[in-house]
Amino acid sequence: MSSCLFGHAAFVDLFLAHREGHESPGFAELASLFERHAPLREMDEVLHGENPLAPAMQLLSRCHARRREASLAWTIIEQGLTGRDKRRPECLAAFALAAIACAFQLQELDTSSLPLDDVLALLALDVSTNPCSPGLTDRLRSFPRDQAQRDRPETR
Repeated sequence: MSSCLFGHAAFVDLFLAHREGHESPGFAELASLFERHAPLREMDEVLHGENPLAPAMQLLSRCHARRREASLAWTIIEQGLTGRDKRRPECLAAFALAAIACAFQLQELDTSSLPLDDVLALLALDVSTNPCSPGLTDRLRSFPRDQAQRDRPETR
């Protein structure tokens, strides 16, 4: 459902991977993908919380009107069977958190001024579908081929 509504399932996957104990970035680490005033700390609290559904729903109730997709997710959860069936609270929390992320996700990431290190860091994020990959790869192609070797310290 997230893929249909938001165009990708990266944030649902991020939540579920974290719940399964996989190493995954928090929303604060993904700050470059979001508007400056996004509630990243609160999103991370939901991500790391023991019982994430209630705080996810509280946060979504405050921000769902920011984007049409987030409002649709709110309606699906609140009025639909999904919201009444609380047997899968982690899946609902994942969907709500994805809607919150969608409400604050940059529609277009301005990569034109990003330094090489930032471009590489964003491309290396462990999300199944990085919604900013096309712009980031275009920016990466704009750097001279040898710049990565010159600017990056040797790793051993």
